[in-house]
Amino acid sequence: MLVQRPMIATALRELSTAFVMAFAIATAAAAAPAAVPATPTAKDIWTRTLAAYAALRSYSDSGTVLVESPGVSEKHSFTMRYQAPRSFFFDFVKHEDADRYVIWSDADAFHTWWQTTGVEDEYPKGTGVNAFGQADFLTAGSALKLPPLIFAQSGLQGSLTNFKDPVLDGTEKLGVHNCYRLVGMTRDIYTATQREVNIRKLTVWIERDTLLIRKIVEGSPKGIPAAQAMQSTTTFEPKANPKLDAASFHFEAPEAN
Repeated sequence: MLVQRPMIATALRELSTAFVMAFAIATAAAAAPAAVPATPTAKDIWTRTLAAYAALRSYSDSGTVLVESPGVSEKHSFTMRYQAPRSFFFDFVKHEDADRYVIWSDADAFHTWWQTTGVEDEYPKGTGVNAFGQADFLTAGSALKLPPLIFAQSGLQGSLTNFKDPVLDGTEKLGVHNCYRLVGMTRDIYTATQREVNIRKLTVWIERDTLLIRKIVEGSPKGIPAAQAMQSTTTFEPKANPKLDAASFHFEAPEAN
């Protein structure tokens, strides 16, 4: 049987082209990086959030704390500024201007001023964490939300440093900001004994693009009767690494009467 040479040549060319294309596709697939999951895990999100705060060179925000319990609703406000390594300013104003608590630092010390007493206290270098000793109670928890993350090596404790086993509860838009919503439990921990108390639910909204926290909802500790249950909602308008001058951290405490 005679086979026409042109038909053989055409078949060989087609086979060669198919082989080259298959080889190219296989090579490209091998060289391509592994696909990144569309949705990261809650652990990954939280780990990167903690790292983002610890790496900040400067930070500023303004925010509110809405505290709700049966028959009671109070809305407080605050502002915070930070510049590495230790410049800090936090100003909390209670609902309807009923009180004020300020924490700030200069080159020599941290300071606090409480409007109710009119007293300014000073905490020299090495004792700055003590400036936050009353802050959780006097600021509806707001002064110990982010500073423990920003001063990551200080040993400051707060509801976010003790946030455990978060799960990704979905995504949500807060205004124009796309956020991850993490849900977990937090607690207070006695330093000397490591005993855990006041275990409670915590929900955190983290902006996807910046990994900055925009909202926190904190419930009552387990075992609290419904008639005494309380919920706090803290919101933030954060700015990462803004330009801040020395005046941003200056505060003159009013003279005591």
